[in-house]
Amino acid sequence: MVGTLSCLSSESVPTKFPSNTINPKALSGGDTTVIATSKRAFALPLANSIDYPQTIIDTGEYLTQMNSENFNKNNLAVKQAFTALPKIYKSEIANKFFTVYLQDNISTTLRSNIEFCCPILWEVLPKDSRQQIGKRFDKEIIAGDKTNMDKGIDFFSFIRGMRYVSTIYNEQLIYDH
Repeated sequence: MVGTLSCLSSESVPTKFPSNTINPKALSGGDTTVIATSKRAFALPLANSIDYPQTIIDTGEYLTQMNSENFNKNNLAVKQAFTALPKIYKSEIANKFFTVYLQDNISTTLRSNIEFCCPILWEVLPKDSRQQIGKRFDKEIIAGDKTNMDKGIDFFSFIRGMRYVSTIYNEQLIYDH
């Protein structure tokens, strides 16, 4: 192990030692641990004095949990789960929601939980991700599958996201639906 450690005397001391030759005595005090070797004493930060990052959800596991009756429909818990996600994961789970919602073979439980969660996610979803999902729906419209179009309209209606669908389609969809 090679490194530079801060000595208690405020000087930096380059050290090179194999991990099996040191027999340190550790003393704990405040936010540091003092390690004494045969030649010097070093102050190191304690591991537990560093704040841990927020726990983020695994999007695949979360979707699986949403397909069960045990899914907790707590507004605050769902909002916290989505707010803590990095932008890329927010986009990933929003796209999964859209893809799964359009499928014919999903359970009513999962469809209902997507309808509950998606408006919460939509609030914290970056604008570019919203636009990207709107463009995906535009492609579904062009494909001409009426079932997918109806489900897509329902999806964008409950998230209040029709403004992200192309203007041409938006006017026609609202008129036809």
